Amino acid sequence: MSIPMEYLLDEVREGYYVPAMIKKAWAAELTILGQIDEICMRHGIRYFADWGTMLGTVRHAGFVPWDDDLDICMLRRDYERFCEVALSELPDGYFLENFHTDPSVDLFLGRITSRRHICFDEDYLKSFHDFPYRTGVDIFVLDYLPGDTKQAQKERETCLKLIAIADALYASHDEKQTASDKPIGLKPEEENLVREAERMCHARIDRRQHLRQQIYALVEKEFAKVSEAEANEVVQMFPWGLKGIKAVPKEYYSETVRLPFECVSMPVPAAYDLMLTARYGDYMHVIKNVAGHDYPYFEGQRKEFEKEQKVSVPSFFDPVWKDTKALRAPKDEEVMGRKDRSAFLLEDPEKRIVVFLPFKGSYWESMRPVYEEECARIDTEVFVIPIPYYYKHLGRPFGSEVLDYEEYPEDLPGYDHREIDLELLHPDVIYIQNPYDAYHAGITVLEEHYAAHLRSCTDCLVYVPYFTVSDFEKEQVCEDFCLTYYCLVPGVAYADAVLLSSEKIRERFIEKWEEFSGSGSLIAEKLKICAPIKTEEQNGKKKVLYRNTIGSLSRYGMKAIEKTRQVLAIFNENRDKVDLLWAPQKELAGYLPRLPQDISEAYEALVADYKEKNRGAYDEEISDARAVEECDAYYGDAHAIAMQFLYAKKPVMIGNVQMIGRSDES
Repeated sequence: MSIPMEYLLDEVREGYYVPAMIKKAWAAELTILGQIDEICMRHGIRYFADWGTMLGTVRHAGFVPWDDDLDICMLRRDYERFCEVALSELPDGYFLENFHTDPSVDLFLGRITSRRHICFDEDYLKSFHDFPYRTGVDIFVLDYLPGDTKQAQKERETCLKLIAIADALYASHDEKQTASDKPIGLKPEEENLVREAERMCHARIDRRQHLRQQIYALVEKEFAKVSEAEANEVVQMFPWGLKGIKAVPKEYYSETVRLPFECVSMPVPAAYDLMLTARYGDYMHVIKNVAGHDYPYFEGQRKEFEKEQKVSVPSFFDPVWKDTKALRAPKDEEVMGRKDRSAFLLEDPEKRIVVFLPFKGSYWESMRPVYEEECARIDTEVFVIPIPYYYKHLGRPFGSEVLDYEEYPEDLPGYDHREIDLELLHPDVIYIQNPYDAYHAGITVLEEHYAAHLRSCTDCLVYVPYFTVSDFEKEQVCEDFCLTYYCLVPGVAYADAVLLSSEKIRERFIEKWEEFSGSGSLIAEKLKICAPIKTEEQNGKKKVLYRNTIGSLSRYGMKAIEKTRQVLAIFNENRDKVDLLWAPQKELAGYLPRLPQDISEAYEALVADYKEKNRGAYDEEISDARAVEECDAYYGDAHAIAMQFLYAKKPVMIGNVQMIGRSDES
């Protein structure tokens, strides 16, 4: 799978800082998903996004920003077929893990992994985007539930008892056992447990083989014995089905649609709106401090690496960078015409010199308010010197320098970094954006642009973070971890001032440095609150984006069309106040032929009428980024674009199809 280098860089999504190492983890998982998808497409095997991955697909068009794993599910028949072919068709180095292939696995699911341990092999790192940790994709298995409630309860009780027997025997024997020709020495009470399991399942258990593995296989047969024709519902039996919860109608998995997910697409049930509502309630309501595992999942492996290698690895540093070597600019004599202070101040040598060192054009906006403030001072000469950056591979810079001048504003005066010696120029103030020096998983800059070096080139070094994040909350474990990558960096340590966006973030920086160094007092003195970027107030009519989706049509059918009709009528009545842009979910056009004919025809007639009577703009192809930029508010179905409007601080209202004829909305 081809993943652009730009994707591997840290970024802020919906106010949440995603470090580069999390992005690399995502990329590694997407690579494994690509192999799964190829096998499934080749053999007609269906799979669906599940759990947080399904939520992320619908609500974020990708990973939930504060999640780091990838979950899919398959119906039992598809899962068994996948296991049959995967063992022979997965590339070398991939593993299919379940209790059949590994007796130590104690879950009734499958997992495709990319190695058993941390790996620094060059070929491995090339394939997995310099992510050295063990990673994988979980495959949950869905089984049919008996329609008879009493029968279902009886089978649950049988399975729970068998699992308890299996786990008890594993604790006594299997954990230390390797399969052999010799019978396992069982105590009388343990032999009774094995016989009880045999009686319950009408099967023979080999005393020479792993006992839990054999009993789990019998449990799995119990899970799978109900046919589709006998059932009304499906469920992931362990643990949810055994607890009597989380079952959904089997029809939910009758149709599949593929929705955008990061740089690929992800299959989800067409009834995703119903499923997510049943599982999470108001699934557009964001809760960040929820995880089914430790976050991030690779942190335990990092600690294991420290223990084995007997090294202390700072939390913002990763072992894949261990061979990093600094890039150095040519020596002075190799570059002609480098300018010192006198070359710039021919008219007024008494003026302050202020230099901005942005390193990516797309990040310039974070520096703009400070730049405009400095330009407004009559005693100051301001110079913008875009600096190059380099992508890293195998811990080292590779490829040519990147200087994306085209990403900067056209009217921004800039200087060539090769012509300026900052030591000779010695500006009064230098503003930097890149705080990482050598310690970044994805990119680096020249050593002469490291904060460690620049501090000696100026009287005042100021770090301006290139991301604006929402306030971090200490109680939110995921955010607390990512804050480590955000603030424990060389740029913060070496700068004389750090410009932050809020008092809350300033408090968290101090707390984090207190944890890291034992003292937050020194760092507190340099942390300043920067004025937020001012946005121009727009006068006149507002523009609203309206989006309807597959999820709504699949769930409500004709009722969803009537709701859309009502919405369009209301906006038409208020055309003197509001302009409407109707931009249906892009995938909706391809889904229409799969709807009942009366519904698809009614929807197409509604679209035709809207266009014919020129009731507003209509665009099926507009990008989400452009829609958010052009429109002042969002109204419509639950969709990932709503989150983008929300974090752009623009009004969002999710429509309620069940309230046709009323103005109330959820």
